[in-house]
Amino acid sequence: MGVSYHAVAMRYARALFTLPSLNHDESLKNLKKIEALLQDASAPFQEVYRLCTVAALPYPKRKHLWVLFLEQLNLDKITYDFCLLIFERKRLSHLNAIIRNYEVMVEHSKGICHITIKSAADLSEWDKESIKESSRYFFPQSKNFDYQFIVDAHLLGGIIIQSGSRQIDASYRTRLERMSKKMKGNN
Repeated sequence: MGVSYHAVAMRYARALFTLPSLNHDESLKNLKKIEALLQDASAPFQEVYRLCTVAALPYPKRKHLWVLFLEQLNLDKITYDFCLLIFERKRLSHLNAIIRNYEVMVEHSKGICHITIKSAADLSEWDKESIKESSRYFFPQSKNFDYQFIVDAHLLGGIIIQSGSRQIDASYRTRLERMSKKMKGNN
């Protein structure tokens, strides 16, 4: 059984994050620049990305294209080498997830925590403030919080709080599933 997509992205992001001589702000800025270029449908770089991921093109030509792409971006050496490694390990399809995970790690190292709260309906201001206060206990290492409240019609009720890969699920659906499992286990 293979390693999950998320686990691979997390492993590469962690490897980059733990490099001791890396300027994380500069590296993140460069990675976000790569991500933006590769996602811009009008940019020729998206075609380069597509060609680099097509197995029909011989590996040396794909690598040459990727190197040319990276060289145009004036990246620092570590970020350049990391992006080349991603290509050589056939992990280009993971690049966006790697960048997202790396960004979360950089922000957490600065004490910044992005928290998404999903609920079945709009929450009152009192509910939002209460959730904000409670969530600080779950992320004590963070000093600055950025909250995003989302109404999710798929939820029956309750809330789901998420920051990075950590999730606190207090939705009715999850509660009902737990009760169902307990009841089945008791019979």
